[in-house]
Amino acid sequence: MKIQDEVEVTAEEIVTGPRKPRSTKLKIQIFKVRLVKERVLRFPVTRIGSSEDLVKIARSELGHLPHEEIIAIGLSGNNEPVGVVKISQGGIGGAAVTPADVIRPLLAMGALAFVLAHNHPSGDPSPSQDDIAMTKRLKTAADCVNLHFLDHVIIGGIRGGTGYSSLRDLGIF
Repeated sequence: MKIQDEVEVTAEEIVTGPRKPRSTKLKIQIFKVRLVKERVLRFPVTRIGSSEDLVKIARSELGHLPHEEIIAIGLSGNNEPVGVVKISQGGIGGAAVTPADVIRPLLAMGALAFVLAHNHPSGDPSPSQDDIAMTKRLKTAADCVNLHFLDHVIIGGIRGGTGYSSLRDLGIF
């Protein structure tokens, strides 16, 4: 008589019986994300109707900073600000950001639309190629989750910059 299959069996299994197969069910961790109100802002406008309205908010939040910073302003269906979140803080030369960095907190605050703003501490508000590429990636990602991306403004910083650029006004998106 030939043994077809060899099976490894421990002494314990001979006494107690075969081991039960391990569960093949996937274990998933459950997380809860909460927004924490950090402070209350007094907006210089009650509704974002133009790039100029956005610039008023952006300048009050970013115009005095010696480093680049990116903020997103979550909006209601009537374009009323519902919250502001700092997305990224960089150095003099830039700040890194991904679409997920922007979209995640906006969805958590219940925003239906948003605007993005950042400063150029150099004073030159002209969009860089990186600014344009990031804006286009963010627009594509926001469209996927039905979050309306209305504008991205860049304001001149503390080194004499008083101008701004609106990527919407420039026809970039």
